[in-house]
Amino acid sequence: MEQSKQRKFVVLGFSAVGKSAITNQFVHEHFPDYYNPTIEATFQKTVKYKGKDIEIYIRDTSGQDEYTILPHRYCVGVHGYILLYSVDSLQSFEMVKIIHEKLINLIGTDKVPRILVGNKNDLDYERKISSEEGRAMAESWGCPFVECSAKLNQNVTKVFSLLLSEIDKENKDDSQRDSSCLSLLFGRCKTVSLSTKIRKRFRHVLLGLAVWTLLLGLASTGVGSLLGVEAYSQGGSSWLAYGLLGSGLFTLLMSSVGVYGILFNNKEFINVYSFSLMLALLAQLLLVCMVMTAECSTGCEWVHHQTALVVCVSLFIWFTELLALTVSCVLRANSQQESPEYQLIP
Repeated sequence: MEQSKQRKFVVLGFSAVGKSAITNQFVHEHFPDYYNPTIEATFQKTVKYKGKDIEIYIRDTSGQDEYTILPHRYCVGVHGYILLYSVDSLQSFEMVKIIHEKLINLIGTDKVPRILVGNKNDLDYERKISSEEGRAMAESWGCPFVECSAKLNQNVTKVFSLLLSEIDKENKDDSQRDSSCLSLLFGRCKTVSLSTKIRKRFRHVLLGLAVWTLLLGLASTGVGSLLGVEAYSQGGSSWLAYGLLGSGLFTLLMSSVGVYGILFNNKEFINVYSFSLMLALLAQLLLVCMVMTAECSTGCEWVHHQTALVVCVSLFIWFTELLALTVSCVLRANSQQESPEYQLIP
């Protein structure tokens, strides 16, 4: 039996804007008779897409304000976000801007599927925010906008349908970016299909390699500093010291970016790490060539006496960086997951 596909959403917004109401209306087709502040709850609904089941998990959160610190669990394994305000509350509209900013800071990128929703559009005589204002803010964020009424069950299904479409669009964009990178590196692009379990193992391998390159960068910085001090004490300077120090600092920086990106699943940081690895590979080869061919006046006599050892260590670092680059490219090529055209069929 084929396993159902899953999509996980988080609903965010100020207190009493209708987060629980819109979730209950979508999942249970029921509107609560009275307001009951939510602590946090998770709802599940299965919908059909071309004969296949899609499980949608919705996390209904407690109301947020300017003092709320969004927990890290709101960005782990989540596919999309519903940012909700009430059209009869100017405070909720101002607050959703702050919540959106907090969300982007938490995730570390604005390339995340989300939708701005104005609830309670049935309260037309009490309206404080026009549709044009909501649409303008959504356009500035680069996301869809829709108004709905949880009470009358107007456009509630459309909210979730639009969010699924945003996830589909974001996955397609990621696939195009990754294909361009692979074409640049290897001259052609091949789609690699990996299971979730294998992808997880690859991520662990890449994290280990990123930590290892970070340690190598630290060691290179230390050796470069020692050679520089030795050369300075002899009244000269050493190109090798400058090379090792610069290479080490660059490796430290790019590895730190890579470790952060892998730990917090930040695609932009992982992309930066991958491209930085290409530069590091070229720098490492250049350094090896200089050690083998160039003359050194002060501060690196020991290196010339141990040229074979230095070259072997440098090549080991080079192959480590090459392996990290290969693993990161495979993961990025496989980042597109389940990107069909979604339709909600009750």
